[in-house]
Amino acid sequence: MSESDRVAFAEGLSLLAEVFRARVTTDLAEVYFQALAEFELHDVQEAMQRAVRENQWFPKPMELRRTIDTRLERAYQHKIHAWNDVKRAEMGDD
Repeated sequence: MSESDRVAFAEGLSLLAEVFRARVTTDLAEVYFQALAEFELHDVQEAMQRAVRENQWFPKPMELRRTIDTRLERAYQHKIHAWNDVKRAEMGDD
């Protein structure tokens, strides 16, 4: 995420806190932002949405990171499988 994503991130974190009835201070929001800064905003928002659907408690940054990493790894694996399928088809190894 970049500095321009702060407002959208804060809105997402605020909604997440509302769902879990958690209190998010400015300092806590900064910790979450820094912990998740390496990811794209849409990936973070998707992890927050998943937490709303699946978590019982307000997620820690590590839990959101794990959700993002798992989703990105699955997406990567799907791309690899698709690439291998294309290459096998090109070689006639159906």
